[in-house]
Amino acid sequence: SGTPALGQVVVIADVKNNSPEQIRQQLESMGLTRPQPQDRPGLVSEPITISVMSSRTALAILAAPGDGEAVRALVRALDAEPIEAGQQVGIVALKQASATPLVNTLNAMLRPADAASAATGQAKALAEHIRRLSLQRTGVDQSELSLDISKPIRIVPDVDANSVVLISTPANVLALREIVATLDTLPVGDAVVIRIFTLENASAIRAQQVIDRLFAEGEALRRLPGTQRRGLPTTSTGRALAGEVAITVDERTNALIVAGREEAVALVEVLMKDLDQERAGKWIEPSIIRLQHADAADLSRKLREILVLGMATTPEAAGLQRQYGRLRMLQDGKAPDAPDARIQADLFAPVSGLVVTAEENLNAIIVVGTPGNTAVIKELVKQLDVEAAAASNSVRFFPLQHASADRVAGLVRDIFRQRQAAGTGRPEDAVVISADMRTNSLIASTSAKSFSILEGLLKNIDTPETNYAVGLHVLPVEGADARLLAPKIDRLMRERIQASASQGGVRNALDAFSIDAEPANNLLIVACSDENLQVVKDLLDALTKDAARLSGAERTEIIQLSKSRAPEVATSLDQLYVKKEAERRGPGAVSVLPNERLNALIVSGSERDITEIRALAARLDGAQVQAVRQVKPIELKSANALEVTRLIESVLAGTPVGGGRGVGARQATRLQFIRRELASALEGQTGTAPTEADLDGAIKDQVTITPDIRTNTVWITAPAPVLTLISEMVEEQERTSAGSRRIEYFTLKNSDARQMADVLRDTFNLRQQGNALVLVPNRPLSAEPAPDADAALPDSPAPPVNGTTLTAVPDERQQLSIAIDARTNTLIVSGSQDYLDLVSKLVRELDGIEDTEREARVYHLRNSKAKEMEKTLADYFRGENTLERTTLGPRLSGSLMRQLEQEVTVVGDEKSNKLVISTSPRYMETVLTIVRELDRPPPQVMIEVLLAEVTLDTARSWGMDAKIGPIGGDMTMVGYTAVGAGVTSAIGVPNFAVSSAEFQLLVRALESQGKLEVLSNPQVMAKDNEEAQIQVGENVPVVNGVERFAQGNSQATIERKDVGIILKVTPSISPDGFVQMKINPEISTLTTRTVQVGSDVSAPIISKRTVDTRVTVKDGQSVIIGGLIQTSEERRRSKVPILGDIPILGLPFRTYNDTSVKTELIVIL
Repeated sequence: SGTPALGQVVVIADVKNNSPEQIRQQLESMGLTRPQPQDRPGLVSEPITISVMSSRTALAILAAPGDGEAVRALVRALDAEPIEAGQQVGIVALKQASATPLVNTLNAMLRPADAASAATGQAKALAEHIRRLSLQRTGVDQSELSLDISKPIRIVPDVDANSVVLISTPANVLALREIVATLDTLPVGDAVVIRIFTLENASAIRAQQVIDRLFAEGEALRRLPGTQRRGLPTTSTGRALAGEVAITVDERTNALIVAGREEAVALVEVLMKDLDQERAGKWIEPSIIRLQHADAADLSRKLREILVLGMATTPEAAGLQRQYGRLRMLQDGKAPDAPDARIQADLFAPVSGLVVTAEENLNAIIVVGTPGNTAVIKELVKQLDVEAAAASNSVRFFPLQHASADRVAGLVRDIFRQRQAAGTGRPEDAVVISADMRTNSLIASTSAKSFSILEGLLKNIDTPETNYAVGLHVLPVEGADARLLAPKIDRLMRERIQASASQGGVRNALDAFSIDAEPANNLLIVACSDENLQVVKDLLDALTKDAARLSGAERTEIIQLSKSRAPEVATSLDQLYVKKEAERRGPGAVSVLPNERLNALIVSGSERDITEIRALAARLDGAQVQAVRQVKPIELKSANALEVTRLIESVLAGTPVGGGRGVGARQATRLQFIRRELASALEGQTGTAPTEADLDGAIKDQVTITPDIRTNTVWITAPAPVLTLISEMVEEQERTSAGSRRIEYFTLKNSDARQMADVLRDTFNLRQQGNALVLVPNRPLSAEPAPDADAALPDSPAPPVNGTTLTAVPDERQQLSIAIDARTNTLIVSGSQDYLDLVSKLVRELDGIEDTEREARVYHLRNSKAKEMEKTLADYFRGENTLERTTLGPRLSGSLMRQLEQEVTVVGDEKSNKLVISTSPRYMETVLTIVRELDRPPPQVMIEVLLAEVTLDTARSWGMDAKIGPIGGDMTMVGYTAVGAGVTSAIGVPNFAVSSAEFQLLVRALESQGKLEVLSNPQVMAKDNEEAQIQVGENVPVVNGVERFAQGNSQATIERKDVGIILKVTPSISPDGFVQMKINPEISTLTTRTVQVGSDVSAPIISKRTVDTRVTVKDGQSVIIGGLIQTSEERRRSKVPILGDIPILGLPFRTYNDTSVKTELIVIL
């Protein structure tokens, strides 16, 4: 505005993609319109002036010549085209939820407050929900759902239409539509938090039933015991259960959508972590894996038998099971070469909940299981689907423990390549091998014969001391068993190497030696130097000369068992006989295998071996059980079963003071239990023997002590002497009275119960470096019981507290339990007898000190008037004191000092609108709470009033009109007024309530027909229970009397009256959204008629229409509260002169026109 100053130019910058006003605000926020700082260079040299042009979409900028182009470039940068030009807009109409709260919930999920929560919490739950929704879209023309939060996303609520506007890429809009549809199953308000919980293991429908039942029972827990009153819990869990939650289930994704208050939703989140455990049925997904080389039927059968059924026990199955375990470790983030990754069991647990089947038409495998199992199966299939798998060869895994997979794979390729070159192998015996460096495993495909050779090679290569400097040799064995020869040759070669070293020989890497048998082809695989290989060949020739004779001496026999189980007897025989013979004669010389179906032993060996094993088996099968253990339950009345169990187990374990397990844990000892009543007897050497029992490691292993928490019972299983010993120990612990608690109450006269409770807690509790210490009175050394506290006289003086000795004990269970009854100013204390005696002394001394301290506070009122508040409080406290003195009497109402302490003085200052309050500190907070509650702002209501007149008229005309002209006529008018709130209105309906939108349609329809005239449409804001008035009109003077004097003159008395539209309304607002209104509308007008009040004075007649009624209407609706109907009837007669006056014959020459007009006053709020 104005002419540019000297040295300034005007720059016009067009805006294409944004609003010019927004660009102007951004430039102002950057500080371009303010002076630039002196200590550093600014964007412009001088402040600029920015104006939005009305003739075009542009900005007019007044700046220095050197700043004009810089500002223009800055405007172009701010007005750049959006990054995603191909964004799409979607509108989703809501059915249950409200638009604004739902949009806030979505924004909180898509844009978490911190970056850390973006990977967890609501954002993670939203991503998982979209992924599961994508799996459910099985239609041919349905695309996969995906949400890219890196793309711009705008979510805008449309409050009028209760819709959500989505602006983003087409894929994001499609995904957000599904999310909005899921969230729209619950009502969402401004104070409601909504969360999505995608369950991995538990069923969403069952989890919903559990949570609904829990919150239903939580509402019943709020009832105070013995009453029908409901209280508000003090803990966060209690407050959460006191609220309500709305839960719905999305069965497509097995997800829970929960809406409620923040603490209630937080409680549901904690419950979901416990309910959604792996012990429940997991969330499963179907997956299709296409194969390129392997046969789908064979591969699915192999995976199903080995992993799901666990039936296969071959080395091939063991390798596949180990590879499955290593891949699962990789999923958990563990490296296969980590120490804990080497832990493996002898048994493999089948994978439950996994379905693997073949689709032969597609040559694919269909897998149904949890996401973790499905991922592992995909990786296994990827490794097994090699080119050689298309032939009859099989594919196996070989997990290595020590050697490197890539180096071993190269070595194996070289060995089998030499075999093929020498012509000793078939074409199907060729080996296709690859290394998986992630799990340090080999994946090989070949024939069964080559697999046997490969297993032998790997046993020798995959050792902790693998030495690649020596050669690997395969020696065939004829006429003997390679399994028997391998340990003999290994023992002889190692003795030779050790003898050479003891005679002064030098050890080197060529002395490394390893031998292993390959039973499938009866081969020996030897890793050694060429020198040692010749020695091995000589030994092999010497050992196989008489092999045929030795092999004929072996026998196989079945030994039947009658009492014992075959696997247990076989294990015992293996330790007693088989292992010793194997060390002496070599592995496989004697074998004992159990047959569980027949409960028999299959023995293979010489005649002597079978005889010895048969004798041992008969002794083991016929041995009688000598050990007897007894079971006894002991129900505890006062002690805790779990604590007693831990104590007894710790005592019997006999852990030495020095720690660890010394000789005492192994040797037999005699344990004596000295009861309390025997202590004096032992001191006096009276000869009373304590209970005792022998204990050693074997006996301790036979003792079990199990607590039953439900019945507070200890179950003991032990030999008879030990059972008697433990029973007496438990019963002795049960009989002791240490730790028993009593309850006493103290009615305070001068002290405040709440403050006294705080003093006691601070006195008897210590906190040091985070550990709670409880001060406990020292017990007397004598065993005499303490005198009963009830036996003391009530008026007897309590002994002084000074000098009492206390001990700090780190056991929170021994601390005082203190409760207060504010109504009677009573202190309720629970603790041991010694504790209660000390508390009684302290309370009596403190309560005997009288204190008349008073506290003054000044409170600034915000909504109430000081004088009114002063009168209200004075009446309340005066009534309370009067009621107490009248009901209790002068004796029970307390001393004068007590009554003075309860007095409350309140003075209000009108000028500053403040209250001065003086009372005892113990009552100050209660008084301030009452003042705050009374000073709350009263609710208000906006009332919109429509005063209108509806006119309905009818007319009829009959007779003959000659149209000669108006010669004569007369008019008759009859009027009357009907008043009543229950009368049917002119629009055909009685008083009724409608919504605002429906009423506006009705008014417009009547206005368009010319039947309605709006007299006034005022609005007024009124406080609760206070009258509001609207007046539109005039204040008219009216003569209501004339006084004549003796002199002959007269004086009229004037009264001014309001004429026009007057509305008086008093609202009463209820918490449930309804408003009760007392309404008194009045419409008055001056008529042309007057009334004579004197000889020369007349007063006008005022026409008045009023309604006085009470109505109740819900917030946001309109109500028609009454109608005033005025009816006017008019009859006009026209006639032909002379002819119309003829009786009877003149009827055709007369015309009658009847008109009836009804006018109704309608008041709508």
